[in-house]
Amino acid sequence: SRGLGDVYKRQALAYLHDLFPTLSELVGAKAPEKIDGLSLVPIISGKVVKVRDSLVTAYANTQRSIRDDQWHLIRFPQINRQMLFDLRLDPNETNDLASDPRYSGEIGRLSIALKAEQQRLGDTLPLVAKIPKPAVFIAPKEKLPTPYPAGGLAPGIAPEPNRPKPAVKSEAR
Repeated sequence: SRGLGDVYKRQALAYLHDLFPTLSELVGAKAPEKIDGLSLVPIISGKVVKVRDSLVTAYANTQRSIRDDQWHLIRFPQINRQMLFDLRLDPNETNDLASDPRYSGEIGRLSIALKAEQQRLGDTLPLVAKIPKPAVFIAPKEKLPTPYPAGGLAPGIAPEPNRPKPAVKSEAR
C-alpha cells in the first residue's frame, strides 16, 4: 500500500490545465473531451510514469517554449532569440546552450515539436519575426500609472518604511 507521501515523489511533466481533468476523475465526474489538460490520476495511482512527453507554454505574443524530461527550448519570436537549457545538468537554467553548435540537433528537434504543438492548439504566432524588434530593454520615459496607492504594491501592503513593526513582548522581572 502506498501513502499519500509517495505521490509527491513523482517526476512527470504537468501543467495547470491538468488540474481540472485530474480533479474531475478523482471525484468521479467526466471532464469535457476537448480541453488542453490531461488527467494525472494514472501517475498518482502509479499506473504510468508520465502522461505527456513534452510540455508547451506560451506568454502573450512574446514567448513560446517546449520542454521535455531533459531539454527546455524557449523562443522569443518578436526579437528572434532562443535559449536552450539542459535541465539534467542545469535545472536552474543558468547556462544557455543555444549558441553552441553541438546542440543544433536538439534545437531542431524541439522546434519541430513546438511547431507541431502550435498547429494542434491553433496557435498561429510565427516563431521567427520577419522584422525583429530590438533585443534591448527600453525604460519607460515616465512613471507608469498604477491603481494601487502603495506605489504598485497590492492593496493592504504598505511599502517597507511604513510597515508597522511587530510588537515585542518583554518579560517582567
